[in-house]
Amino acid sequence: MHGARAASVNAASTSQPTTSAHPSLGRRINAAHRGARPPSRVGASANDGGDARAVSRRQLAAIAIAMTAASRDGDEDDAAKAVENANDAVTPPPRGYDAPETSPTGWNTFVSSSESLARAPYAIDWPSGWCSLTDVKSARGVSVDASWKDPRDEASTLAIFITSGVAARDVRGKYGSIDANARVRAESAPNQMTIGARTSSIDAPPNRSTGRRRRLETHDIETKVGGGTAGRFGSAIELVRIFIVPGEGDGENWEVLIRATASASAWPRVKTRLRAAAASFRFLDTQDE
Repeated sequence: MHGARAASVNAASTSQPTTSAHPSLGRRINAAHRGARPPSRVGASANDGGDARAVSRRQLAAIAIAMTAASRDGDEDDAAKAVENANDAVTPPPRGYDAPETSPTGWNTFVSSSESLARAPYAIDWPSGWCSLTDVKSARGVSVDASWKDPRDEASTLAIFITSGVAARDVRGKYGSIDANARVRAESAPNQMTIGARTSSIDAPPNRSTGRRRRLETHDIETKVGGGTAGRFGSAIELVRIFIVPGEGDGENWEVLIRATASASAWPRVKTRLRAAAASFRFLDTQDE
């Protein structure tokens, strides 16, 4: 068994893989094979060449193993997903982020801890293959409670901002109507425009006395950002979901802002996933989901 696997790996490193029994699978795996190289990173040096070659070899080995499983089981979707996970697992993380985390479901789940800035436990789903911010403790000093980034496209990000001591008890009380909020965000810098704005709602944390939940209004706004505002990524799209959790009794009101970004060129491909990630935020009954 080990000899057969080694032969498959060696073959993958010297020729482009094919799967004649599954032609469409072959096209998808061959595309992954052609892309089996680590992305360039800001600040990378010439000394990174050895690491890059090692990453590429690991990717090819993982792809070859996935191909072997495909030819044995004949399951095209599972094999293609295995190839994608193999690429994700060895993609080097951006500076300041942990190694990519993968899941066969396509999503990882983050559950807040007692160190969170939030006053109630919550969970959110974030994309498989992405990386978590390493130094969350320092980030919380600037209201960032959690953050993730796509190592293959660093313009694609997801973050949660928590702000305490908000005067208003709901999002409309702080920002006005959804249209007014979207307009202010678009006018906050040059070369920006609103491309989507809608209201929605989310269940509040359960009341500590009654256990009941109320619905909180959310503002979901998508803004196209260009020029210097978007930085080295050029034109980009920013998606935000904003809502305010009213304090109980004399407790403080606090705001949750979920922010996702992507380059304008990648937006058509990733918008469904980023919207789903933002919409997956939910409060939990306890600290454990």
